[in-house]
Amino acid sequence: CVVLRGDYLVVTGVRAVRCAEAGFNIEGNRVTVTRVSASRNIRGVWVKEGSRHAVVSLSVFRRNTRMAPGTPGADDDHGAQGIDINGDYARISRNRIIGHRAPSRDYGEDGAAVEIYQAVGTVVDRNRASGNLTFTELGGPRTRATRFVGNQVRSTLRNGSFLMTRGAGQVWGPVYGTVAEGNR
Repeated sequence: CVVLRGDYLVVTGVRAVRCAEAGFNIEGNRVTVTRVSASRNIRGVWVKEGSRHAVVSLSVFRRNTRMAPGTPGADDDHGAQGIDINGDYARISRNRIIGHRAPSRDYGEDGAAVEIYQAVGTVVDRNRASGNLTFTELGGPRTRATRFVGNQVRSTLRNGSFLMTRGAGQVWGPVYGTVAEGNR
């Protein structure tokens, strides 16, 4: 719905519903998305590869529960993400992220409040999340120096988790230097 190509852009007070892919696509440096909402998309916000220093704050991402179409192979489903980070040094702060999960042919079920793939230096702090399949999934051997600080995470889902990461020798890994402190 909203594509942000360029640097030093700020978007506030916009609602993105039922978009083709993501409610907000960040394709620049030092882009800020604040006080927005996104629902019923594949991703609420997508910080794309090559972007640096994006800020996503004070927003609500609720039930972005669609999976990407056209993934006929094994181990390639993706979607049902509140925020998807592929750019470097993003900060995800003080958001409400609710209900991200969807059926998946490859995994049975998939979804995350915040997914981080091939990104460096992401900070995820003071978010409140509930009802997501996982709070965060990390992947890609380039992913490193990710920090999770002061997040409140709740889920009653049987398969719900807080943090999914990868070690050496695992598909989509290894991921290095992840720190989680003061989360509950």
